Amino acid sequence: MITSLNNGSSNGGKSATPGKGTILFIDDDKVILEMVGSRLKIEGYVVFTSTRAEEALDMLERITADLIILDISMPGLGGLGFLRSIAERFRPPPCPVIVFSARHELESFFDDGKTVSAFVAKTCDPEIFISRIHQLMTKHCPSPSPGPNSLPQKWKLLLIEDDKDLRYHLASFFNRNGFDVHKFEEGRSVLETAVTNKPNVILIKYYLSNHNGPGLAEQLATHASTQHIPVVLYDDTGVHSSEQHFQNVRFVVPSGQDTQLLQAVLKTVHASAVPA
Repeated sequence: MITSLNNGSSNGGKSATPGKGTILFIDDDKVILEMVGSRLKIEGYVVFTSTRAEEALDMLERITADLIILDISMPGLGGLGFLRSIAERFRPPPCPVIVFSARHELESFFDDGKTVSAFVAKTCDPEIFISRIHQLMTKHCPSPSPGPNSLPQKWKLLLIEDDKDLRYHLASFFNRNGFDVHKFEEGRSVLETAVTNKPNVILIKYYLSNHNGPGLAEQLATHASTQHIPVVLYDDTGVHSSEQHFQNVRFVVPSGQDTQLLQAVLKTVHASAVPA
């Protein structure tokens, strides 16, 4: 039964380092979200959860999901409305979708293999469910092969983001795109780490709980040992864009969307000297 999903795991219950990919899990049952979400995090995935389809659609504008797990029977837009909406917004679809429902009779509705990638009943054996997720994630997130625009080696990135879920998502996303990421919740340790770690770029959220991005950029710019390190600021409120207050700030991205941040960071590191 699904109630055993968070009991035991293939890695002995120890938290794995997120990096296998990002899952968006949508279900109006908070207990199931917690149980299944916890197990998926133990398996090494970055997991975003939502109890409403409308909220989940907004989340897809900020994150790149590698898999969506979707309940069908939810208030408001519901699961079917969510599927219609992503079909209209994204061409091709953003990622595989697993319908995860207690309504067994719906399985035949999705057996064409086109609308969704899989149907899993909530009463299924949990190990079968996890195995199906692994299969779909492996197929959708294969190991990247070197290409003409691939990085010559691991570039070092310092990431400062105070939202835990986004911090882990961005770290996982940049890891999968060739970066060695050191992540922080706030900026008090950034200067010391930048001196010792010698990153190729520092990515800082514009508005942090206890600091602000421009202030951290200014501190880095005024120290001889860090003033050469390029900084990319990002404002997930979308207010700030091209303004560059400090010499070491290369871009101010008016978004927290991962692919836009990757584009700015890649431009920054490619414009810098080849890493040692």
